[in-house]
Amino acid sequence: MKLARLLISVAFLPLLAFAEPAADAKARQAMIGIWVGTESRPGVELKGTTELKRNGTFEVSAIVKQSGAAPLLVQTGGVWKVEDGYMVQVIARTTDEALAPVGLVTRDRILSVSGTELQLRSEEGSPLLRIRQ
Repeated sequence: MKLARLLISVAFLPLLAFAEPAADAKARQAMIGIWVGTESRPGVELKGTTELKRNGTFEVSAIVKQSGAAPLLVQTGGVWKVEDGYMVQVIARTTDEALAPVGLVTRDRILSVSGTELQLRSEEGSPLLRIRQ
């Protein structure tokens, strides 16, 4: 499940904070676009892109490398929004139910967003850095 959260946050700021709910619309607008990110956790490496679309949908394409296994391309899509300073994503379709099941919801805290960087904190507390493509 942690890998699934990691996967959709990939693909997923210096430094304007969006801690207040009133700033959600501004944060959402700034986040629209294509973001590239990498993650490393014990036994798992992930590199991919996340496209956050204006219509509230997202697409993720990532290469997942797990210890002892061949690299795997995983693609997901679904809906996203900004709510109370969090980026909320819900997976609606996936190429790998085991890694990123349909219906999975993630809530990553938005730390900052700029024209080039998106900084988040995952539900597990890990920092997430995304670079605009």
